[in-house]
Amino acid sequence: SRPHEVVACARDMVSDMVGSLLHEKDALIHLVNVKEGDESAQYHALNVTVLSLLLAREAGLDPEAMRALGLGTLLHDIGKAEVPSRILLKREPWTPAERGFYEQHVIYGVNMAKQLPDLPQGTLDVIAMHHEMLDGSGFPNRLKGDAIPPLARIAAIANIYDNLCNRLVPEDSLTPAEALAHMFKHQRGALDSALLQLFIRCLGVYPPGSIVQ
Repeated sequence: SRPHEVVACARDMVSDMVGSLLHEKDALIHLVNVKEGDESAQYHALNVTVLSLLLAREAGLDPEAMRALGLGTLLHDIGKAEVPSRILLKREPWTPAERGFYEQHVIYGVNMAKQLPDLPQGTLDVIAMHHEMLDGSGFPNRLKGDAIPPLARIAAIANIYDNLCNRLVPEDSLTPAEALAHMFKHQRGALDSALLQLFIRCLGVYPPGSIVQ
C-alpha cells in the first residue's frame, strides 16, 4: 500500500547489511536465523538475504550487485501474498492444481515488483527467477543454463538451503550439514556447481545452526 516507503526501507536495510558484511567478515553470520518449523515469511526472507550476500561476497561481486541481490532476495516471495494460506501452510502434499497455484507466486511477485519504484534489473531478475534451475526443471518458465543470470543463481541456492533447513513440518527439516550434503548430491545438475561449492566452503564444516558434539 506504500511502495515508495517500503522500497526506501528495504534499500536502507540492504545497504547496511552489505556495508557490514564487506567491512567485517563474520558480522552477518549471526543473523542467520535457522528456526525449526518457523512458518514466518519474514525469517525466510531474511535468511535468504543473509545467505545470498555471504555467497555473493565470496564470489567477488561488487557492492552495487550485492545491493541489487539483497533487495531481490528480501522481496523474492512477495507474490505469496496472493496465494491462499490454506495452500502455503498445507502440510499434506499439494494436488497438481494447488502446486500450479503456488508456482504462480513468482508471476504475482514480478507484477507487484514492477509497481515498485526504481528497482534494479538484478533485483527483478531475482524475484522472477529464484526458482529457475539450470537443467530446466525449475519454474515458472523452465529456463536453462545461460538464460538464468548470476544473481538469480545465487538466490536459488540460498532459497533451497533455507527451505531444506526450515520445512513447514519441523520433523522433516534437515540439519544445515544434511542440507548441504543433499544439495551437493542431488541438485548439482540443477544449481550452478561452482557457486554451490563456494557456498559450501563459505559456510564451513559446521554451518550456522549445527550442533557439534
